[in-house]
Amino acid sequence: MGFIDIFKALGRKTIPVNASGISPEEWAKLEQMASELSYRKLAFMAAVNLIANAVSRCDVKIFENGKETKNNAWYLYNVQPNQNQSAAEFWKILIKKLYTDNEALIVPVRTGGILIADSFSRDEYAVRPDRFSGVDARGLTLSGGFPADEVFYWTLGDESAKRVVDAIYTSYGNLIAYGIRMQQQSRGRRGVLTVDAQMTANPNFNKNFEERKNNQFKDFMSKDTAILPIFNGERYEELGSQKMSADAQTTRDIRAVVDDIISFTAIAFGIPPSLLLVDKLEISQHFEHFMSFCVNPLCEALANELTRKTFSRTAIINGSRVRFDTSRVRHVDVLHSSEAIEKLISSSAFSVDEVREFTGKEATGEAWSKKHFRTKNFEDATTVNNEQITDNSQTGVT
Repeated sequence: MGFIDIFKALGRKTIPVNASGISPEEWAKLEQMASELSYRKLAFMAAVNLIANAVSRCDVKIFENGKETKNNAWYLYNVQPNQNQSAAEFWKILIKKLYTDNEALIVPVRTGGILIADSFSRDEYAVRPDRFSGVDARGLTLSGGFPADEVFYWTLGDESAKRVVDAIYTSYGNLIAYGIRMQQQSRGRRGVLTVDAQMTANPNFNKNFEERKNNQFKDFMSKDTAILPIFNGERYEELGSQKMSADAQTTRDIRAVVDDIISFTAIAFGIPPSLLLVDKLEISQHFEHFMSFCVNPLCEALANELTRKTFSRTAIINGSRVRFDTSRVRHVDVLHSSEAIEKLISSSAFSVDEVREFTGKEATGEAWSKKHFRTKNFEDATTVNNEQITDNSQTGVT
């Protein structure tokens, strides 16, 4: 019987639990080990790392009055947020903190940089800014506390993804522990010891039999090579081990359970399961889903908090904002994308430098590469024979 069959039978309660030969303490230890298997952290961190790696590849762009600029905030978010971390490392740690603790806090430091708080307490108020105190960051305790308008704070909501998947892991841990128990029982050795009635008449029979069972028989059953002494009046018959059937494919059953765990974890994070199950090759459409429903909403939440704490209301109304450019998350093969690149430039949608940056190349910085070009295949709908038409009735345009 394979693992999947055991799980189905568990629901029907058709398999008796019989842990003969193994102490309750040993079974408890086995169940604890099964529940704490590394698949728990593996699945969770695989999902978090995928999201963190995607966010860390984004360019954080700063706009002042509608025009892109590079200032001190741009340097902190894209190059070096503090003296000991790069921007990529910084964002990865922030995302992992956000998904693990369901909240994340960035605080300013006197040196002009920003740090991710390892621990803190939050005092909430109704009509004035919340206050964050007891802030510890990288072994440093920041005294005095911070009002909410001086820090960046994010939360995923009332129920963190980690608590959701932990509930799934607990259930699967119990099932796997039960499956291991059933598998070991099916591989166990069984035998019948027949004893003559005259031997049982001995007043020391029970004591002697218990000693043999706990010592000689236990060694005989558990060791690969062992000798079992048989005395006059005794006859031992091996019933044979109930081997797992060849078609049970126990290893495949275990893999199927692990795949289910990874799939449920991915769904909890909004990630298509195929992106975590690396044996899947056709992932293009799934990647778009991952960007649309996982990465982009997260980046928008990050950008909104940075925007409202960086700029005033008037500045935001006039076009000042922070934006995460997620276009660089996906690798672009310039050879396979040459036709698309040509269309982007020839339609005047992007300049040469913009396309170069989009494909991971350095902008040339030349005057011509900053211009927008358009082929003669594109022209104004109101232009006919190079002449501007002012009367829409002549062109049929309404």
